[in-house]
Amino acid sequence: MHEPMQARISRFGWVWIAVVVALPACGGQPRGPLAVPMFGERAAVRKALADQKYCRREGPMQPKESFDRCDEPGLELASSWVDTEYGRDGRLVAVRRFERHATHADATERWQQLVAERRRADGEPSERARQRIAEKIPPHAASWRSWYGDSSETHVITLYLVKSEKQSEPNVIEEMIATPESL
Repeated sequence: MHEPMQARISRFGWVWIAVVVALPACGGQPRGPLAVPMFGERAAVRKALADQKYCRREGPMQPKESFDRCDEPGLELASSWVDTEYGRDGRLVAVRRFERHATHADATERWQQLVAERRRADGEPSERARQRIAEKIPPHAASWRSWYGDSSETHVITLYLVKSEKQSEPNVIEEMIATPESL
């Protein structure tokens, strides 16, 4: 008839464990590399970022915009945000995702994951692309890899692993930036 109290508690305990284990997977963690339409119009860029769970910060329309992670249930293991930059014609010319991880080991693991996923999508990093951004490397960059975003070499994609002593600074940066010739 009635289930013993111990069996009900035991079953409840398993449900609780399943929820606690599943919550981080449902959280607002960034997944793979950014997917935005380079040279896209503002509305298309905003939609692509919204699809990746980034919400635009309030404020007037500017040549530069910032997007925070949208509120989602789950555990955040890292914080991230995206900055976009538009040319005079209103099309996207640069996008940067900044991620802040609790430890350098966590940041290194995330950076390696992004590099591996970018390699699967775009092949091996390009030394020519790397040379194009050599003067624009962030301070404290421990390592970086660069690719051309397309066969026409209209933009460079770079992943930076940054080693900083400040907890407030990002330690993984993903950047897509237009080459001067494409502007």
